[in-house]
Amino acid sequence: MADHRRDAGGSNPLVSYYPQRRWVPHTQENPVTTTSKGLLIYLAFMLGMIPVSTTFAHHLDEATAQQCKAQAWPEHKHQAHIAFCAKEGYPTK
Repeated sequence: MADHRRDAGGSNPLVSYYPQRRWVPHTQENPVTTTSKGLLIYLAFMLGMIPVSTTFAHHLDEATAQQCKAQAWPEHKHQAHIAFCAKEGYPTK
């Protein structure tokens, strides 16, 4: 019986269709292990982004509240900014 992992593309159609995914012992890493490592790296990155995104949102909210309170915008955009601050619930002078 032929070992399908060592098949050079003859009888196993998946080996000939996906040659880069073929696992040959001692010549390349197991694709399942490689995929698992990539998934772990991706998950670690995404979990690390949670505090960054919440901190960014908090600082943006503080800056918006400060701008609404100080009314620090051009005169020709005053009505649009006042409407935005009122709609979002930020206090103005």
